[in-house]
Amino acid sequence: MLSNSFSIEEKSIVEADICIVGAGCAGITLATELNHSTLKVILLESGSLEYDDKTQSLYEGENISINPFKLENTRLRYFGGSTNHWGGMCHPLDETDFLAREDIPYPGWPIRLNDLIPYYHRAQSICQLGPFVYDDENYWRQQINFSPLPISGNLLETAFFQYSPPTRFGEVYLEALKKSTNVDVILNANVLELETSNDANNITQVRVANLNGKIFFVKAKKFVLSAGGLETPRLLLLSNKVQKNGLGNQYDLLGRYYMDHLSAWGGSLQFITDQSNFPWYFKIRNIVKNLGNMEVGALLTPTADLMKKEGLTNFRILLLPTEEERGIDSAKLITHELTSGHIPDNFGGHLKNVLSELDSVANVAYKSLFHTNNDLFEIHKKNDSTAITKVNLDLNLEQLPNRESRVSLSTDRDIFDQNRIKLDWRTSEADNKTARRALEIFAMECGKYNLGRVYIPDTINEQNIAFGISSHHMGATRMASSASEGVVDENCRVHGIGNLFIASSSVFPTAGWANPTLTITALSVRLADHLKSIFS
Repeated sequence: MLSNSFSIEEKSIVEADICIVGAGCAGITLATELNHSTLKVILLESGSLEYDDKTQSLYEGENISINPFKLENTRLRYFGGSTNHWGGMCHPLDETDFLAREDIPYPGWPIRLNDLIPYYHRAQSICQLGPFVYDDENYWRQQINFSPLPISGNLLETAFFQYSPPTRFGEVYLEALKKSTNVDVILNANVLELETSNDANNITQVRVANLNGKIFFVKAKKFVLSAGGLETPRLLLLSNKVQKNGLGNQYDLLGRYYMDHLSAWGGSLQFITDQSNFPWYFKIRNIVKNLGNMEVGALLTPTADLMKKEGLTNFRILLLPTEEERGIDSAKLITHELTSGHIPDNFGGHLKNVLSELDSVANVAYKSLFHTNNDLFEIHKKNDSTAITKVNLDLNLEQLPNRESRVSLSTDRDIFDQNRIKLDWRTSEADNKTARRALEIFAMECGKYNLGRVYIPDTINEQNIAFGISSHHMGATRMASSASEGVVDENCRVHGIGNLFIASSSVFPTAGWANPTLTITALSVRLADHLKSIFS
């Protein structure tokens, strides 16, 4: 069922078995998994079905980080959340990502990869992906003409990623939730506070408001915060009437260890000879027709032995396609988004790619429209456009957990007179070390196997590398076996509170190199099963 907070009476109480706060990837996955059950579920969404400037402004905050980006520009506050602009790149976490590591002076995940494998399988279909097969070269050799780059495999290895369409959770799962008899989605419902029992061992209700100032309450037996990696810790910090430092913050860990995937331009690789025999690395979106036209790509990651031996965090090196391929890929993305009624994220950048390679884009459109293999006006005869002699390097790496990198509350207030968020995102010398060493190793491998010469920019050798953001908000409510080490337990329940759970990338103790959406979905499916078992 779909309803709106404007139709709810002032100071009324809505009751449910489970109250979910936030309708992004995690919240919608939870609600969908709980649909058709005997449980009464309320899903509260701050925004409406469309973007709204006033609602989005609630995401504004104070950023005193090394990179002072605008906090409201990194996430979306309406039904579907940030899946309304995500790119769709998917890969599960690696087995090593779950383990304790000597280079990380904090506990690893209290669960292992095998604990998530069944839920990754289910997350594949939720994210509209192909079969749960990733880093299996033999499998991909059977599906498409894949040839691995000629490197040793002892230091760097090939990883494969899949692209979701990308799934716009708000659009794809809206109709099913509208028709639900046990799930009620309430739009324009901003949770202001989680109210607790006198000992703060349980949540009794959440206080909710809409933009007209109307207040109402939701009582439930279980509550799940799925408001994203920044807003979730903010809500816990705001709920401080009983626990003055915020809920789940007995050991001053709430909001700490905030992480993002660190992005850096890693220079370029000039090949000695044409490398067009390895298209899977240089064309980001390879279409596998016999798997329903799913899109797959390949990149390079460190081996587990390399990370352990040199004390490096996980990373990935993506060999960016030529300008021609970028123009074609951007044209496809713009077409897909506009036909879906959206303006794509970074529209200006994609439009620039298209305009810079307009002849190549027109050529592809001509071939598709007229079902021909002939080139338009012989434009590709002017040079050998299939030859690959140079690629750019996109380096993205796991950030080492840092206690001083944190989310807290600002003294600035929003339209509800609530403290806005304050972000102090910090990197460390360990992050610089991984970035430098990753490119050094890649350059040595290219030289050793006579692939070509790598240019590494001077910015990588600066004392403090100016990393870019990936807008992957992780770590501020980290998962751990005990309250002295983290905010939630292995079942995503907040330590010390019997009926409060978190579904978000904020529970990640470490980040790995993979984009977080697939893992968020898998953890949400797992939590849905856990909640159902509690009520059974």
